[in-house]
Amino acid sequence: MAWVLDKALGDELNTIWSKREIREIIKEHQDSPDSGIDSDEERITIGALTFSDKKASAVMTPRSVVYSIDNDQKITTELLQTIKEQGCSRIPVFKENTDQAIGILYAKDLISLDDHDYGKSVDALCVREGLIKVDHQIRLDDLMNVFLEKKNHIALLYDEYGSFHGIVTLEDIIEEVLRIEIVDEKDKIENLQEYAKKIYSLKPVVVKQT
Repeated sequence: MAWVLDKALGDELNTIWSKREIREIIKEHQDSPDSGIDSDEERITIGALTFSDKKASAVMTPRSVVYSIDNDQKITTELLQTIKEQGCSRIPVFKENTDQAIGILYAKDLISLDDHDYGKSVDALCVREGLIKVDHQIRLDDLMNVFLEKKNHIALLYDEYGSFHGIVTLEDIIEEVLRIEIVDEKDKIENLQEYAKKIYSLKPVVVKQT
């Protein structure tokens, strides 16, 4: 990033620029064949400059499409098959309702299960340590610092009333910096936010009579 800024700003590097001005300068230089700045460098530099302006709610996977598990659910062959089909590596575990997260179930921990583990509750296998719960309006740069501090890669987002809104992973933030969609070969849906909106639009509206 420093190299790109040095190329774009040159002798004016010590001048105070706004983020918007720097973005425009970088774009202008990238368009020039003699700039030495290619499209990937431009994309990543602008992503690094702008991701801190975004809030977690803008990049989250909404609660309506988050795959989660109840803590008293039993480990069965059927459950493991469902987890495999979902393709999730980290699964939020809730107690009673989705507003009460107690931990994360890691798919990698299920690979080495023995026969005596079947029939145990998810509660016994989920990891509680380092569970990250943050306000859904937290900025992405602040959330990145939380990830680094807690050494965890998934955060659960809540509003001021304690209602669960969705999840954000470290991968989501990296996508904002790189400004590309990182789609795993197992990912069936690229844009989960748009998918959640589509699901919500198909739900019937219940009007209570007074």
